[in-house]
Formats: sequence, C-alpha cells, structure tokens
Amino acid sequence: MDFLEKTNRYYSLWLGEKDILSSSFSGVKWVYSPERNQIQAGYSQQFDIYILCQPERTVISYSGNISDTMDTIKKQIQTAGAVDKIEKVMTSLFGNHCSHFIKYIFDKPDKVRQATSYARNLLPAEYPQFKNFFTANNPGCKEIDWLETYFMDLVERHLCCGLFNHDLLVSCSDAPDMPYLPDEVQEIGIGTLEPYRKRGYAAQVCITCLKQMLQNGICPQWSTSVHNVASQRLAEKIGFVKYADVITVSL
Repeated sequence: MDFLEKTNRYYSLWLGEKDILSSSFSGVKWVYSPERNQIQAGYSQQFDIYILCQPERTVISYSGNISDTMDTIKKQIQTAGAVDKIEKVMTSLFGNHCSHFIKYIFDKPDKVRQATSYARNLLPAEYPQFKNFFTANNPGCKEIDWLETYFMDLVERHLCCGLFNHDLLVSCSDAPDMPYLPDEVQEIGIGTLEPYRKRGYAAQVCITCLKQMLQNGICPQWSTSVHNVASQRLAEKIGFVKYADVITVSL
C-alpha cells in the first residue's frame, strides 16, 4: 500500500482541491473552497480556514466568511513552512477560534506486523463490557442510546480492539467518522481507563487495530492536538511519523 499517496489524497480533499498535495510544489498556495462552508462528517463545526503546513509548502484553504480578512492574511503569510508565524497571525486575528493539530502518516508496516500484542478484536456479545468501559472513560456523556449501534458497526468492521485485565476492558480503540475516502482511510481513536494508563496497553490495542487495517487494505491515519504530547508519543511509538501541521479557524 502506498501510504503517502492515500494520505496526500485524503488531505487534498480536505483542502478542497483534488490531488493538490500529490503534485510537487513549494511555497504558499491559496484555495477558495466550498468545503469550508460545510460541517464535515465526524466534526461539530465547520473550518472556515484550513491551513496545512509542511516544511517546503503551505496550502491555505478558506471560505467566503473571511473574505474581508484575506488581504491582511495574504500580506502576513508569504513563506511556506513558517508554522509558528502562521499560528501567531491566525491567533492575532481570530483568537481562541484558532486551533493547531499535528497530522501523521503511517510509515512502519513491517514493525507493526512483527509486533506482539495481547489485545484482540471485541465480539458482539461483549457490548456490556464496552458499555461499562465507555461510561467510565466518558463520565460527561449521559445520552448513550446510539452506543450499541456504534459498537456493533465497529465490531463488524474489525475496528474495535481491546485489552482486558481479567474480565475488565481497560483499553479500547474506536474509529472516528471520516469525511473523505471512508473506505480507504481511517483514523484510530484510543481510550484507556485512568488507573491503567502508562502501562503500554494503548500501544498494544493500537497495534492490533493497525494489523487489522492493513489486512483489510485500509490506510491508517492519526491526528492529535499540538498540546497532546502523550498522543504524539504514542503515534510515533506505533509506526507513525509527522506528516503536517494543520491550523484551523472556526468562526
């Protein structure tokens, strides 16, 4: 599988210009995109600005909602890869509407295939254990009428992998909705009960999930906040390398 090709295609669709990242270029490109006026699957709000930064190139996708500000932004952002400067510009203009993420690309399939893991795919009959895990790990979520249907879908797609301590499910993967290429790419979500963290359980669960994805021809994806150092370390531990910084603005 060509992980770079699929990841480039996925984020090109995010930016609103098909295959823009598959072409070779350097510098800054600007893309006016109707994608910025839509709330994408798996997200609660639209991204009026979506900026993907790599060392030699930067693509800035924007909506009509910020057209009055575009001249100011273009004057201040003229150099590719200047992530800190770009974030500073966006924050000065949009305050806490600005967010910074790190996107990863999967890079070490052989390492994962050879890794040992004690996690496994969950079975449909294990929904009660999953429900207990979910409610313990998400105490603020009160409405869970949707949870069983979600669980069964994950199980059917072999994306619900877990690790048990005796009969207690202590770490488990999930699969966020993918707005583009849903049959070809998939982000990994992972949760671990607080008393069982820092024991390597999350890595084992993710490795099992990665093996299943590779077997099914799915390109793994990983995304996390720039502030989530634990998630960044986990991604790098299980075979991901940094693909890009992404800075967004949601008004």
